[in-house]
Amino acid sequence: FLPIFLFSQNWNNDYYTDWSIIGWSKTGYVALFESHEYDLIGGCRYRLLIQNIKTDQIVDVLTLTDIETDDYESCDSLTVIGNHNNQINRLLRKYQIIENHNNKFYSFTYADTLNSESYFHFEDVRYSLAFFEDKIHNFNEDCDLPYIMGYSLKTILHVYINLYDKGYGSKHISSIEAPECSHGYYCLGYFKSPYENRILLAFKSSIQYESEFMQTDYIFVGCSLDPTTFNEEIKY
Repeated sequence: FLPIFLFSQNWNNDYYTDWSIIGWSKTGYVALFESHEYDLIGGCRYRLLIQNIKTDQIVDVLTLTDIETDDYESCDSLTVIGNHNNQINRLLRKYQIIENHNNKFYSFTYADTLNSESYFHFEDVRYSLAFFEDKIHNFNEDCDLPYIMGYSLKTILHVYINLYDKGYGSKHISSIEAPECSHGYYCLGYFKSPYENRILLAFKSSIQYESEFMQTDYIFVGCSLDPTTFNEEIKY
């Protein structure tokens, strides 16, 4: 059973899309719930995703509903979840997900990511995330409103994590390619697994169209904090 306060996490401050963590396994899986409202056209999408945070692979997806409609009752969350309750519970049991709705989100500001390095601590151990971007600029004006919105035709964000205590080193976490003509991904922050020495980083990218419709994409990336996995030189 998924209680209604599931939808109140809204750590990403997105009016149309809310991502919530349902729970974690002790073997590297996390259950993510997406609640999305279609802008302008009306309708909704509710999905339960199981992600392996060791490999970042989405291993299972249960789509509860994905409709375009102006009938608000069709998107009533309690009704939709109730109709799929058995399927939800089977999926959680399959991956040994332990439900946990008290998941603190540790946020970064947009300025943190622009400064290329964001620091955080866990159990008196100091870490930082380092961000590097590869960009192909929109010189041919293939994107809408390039001078106003600053879009790049292609952006790849390279993410590293540095360790400063109980060892000293760095490692590459991920390289994330953004959709064409978007702002590129930036890191909103992270969750900490309650059962493993791992974090789950959340990244966001948006495209604003001339119609004022906004398309927003999210990617979640797992990372081990085990000091023995930091085998490269510190990245600045």
